[in-house]
Amino acid sequence: MEALYVALPVQTQVASGALPGRPSEEPALQNISHTFRARPEQTFRAVVSTLVQKGFNVEQADPSSGLIKAMRPYADPEHPEINYHIAARAEVKPGESAQDSLVMLAASQQTVTHAKSRGQPATMAGGKNPRPT
Repeated sequence: MEALYVALPVQTQVASGALPGRPSEEPALQNISHTFRARPEQTFRAVVSTLVQKGFNVEQADPSSGLIKAMRPYADPEHPEINYHIAARAEVKPGESAQDSLVMLAASQQTVTHAKSRGQPATMAGGKNPRPT
């Protein structure tokens, strides 16, 4: 099925190294839509399955509304202190005919940089140690 076409752009950007190692101001992917020659129920299952196959954790999948929300962590292989959190949102709706469905996809990427500790415990405002000693 063509669902792979819709769910892969973010995966491709990450795998090719196109996402920079600093915070992005632009969503990685937004307002992508495609009509498939399949009933919405079938397309819904294909989109969920494709996201899982591509390493996304499906957090919400509601067939009645057609809404799918998923997250995918991605560690930068060249910079271990950098991780990406990719959020994907898909909506599967009936198409123009009973045999068609419309998939709308949006995704965003959050860059997380982990600072290396210098052996000192983290402190909260006021100098208190958040962990009991």
